[in-house]
Amino acid sequence: MNYKILLIIIVVTILSCNNNPQPTNKPVMDTTSSTKKDFTHIKFSNTKDPVCGMKLKFGIADSLLYQGKIIAFCNKGCKDEFVKNPKGYEVK
Repeated sequence: MNYKILLIIIVVTILSCNNNPQPTNKPVMDTTSSTKKDFTHIKFSNTKDPVCGMKLKFGIADSLLYQGKIIAFCNKGCKDEFVKNPKGYEVK
């Protein structure tokens, strides 16, 4: 009989803990924002990637400021190559 009462107390305790969650101070993640970068408001100094020559009309993956000019690149790899030797590339 004592085991039944103890078992009932344990079950009631467990169930009461799960039904009353404690508030947390964790920030809520904004899942509505896009991971796509929006560069539409930036005036770039080039229309082609200086490393590979790709036209940048349809997409820009990365950019940097070089000698007072904002230069766009089609991907991070092209930007990394440019950073290694910026004088070796012509910005168009």
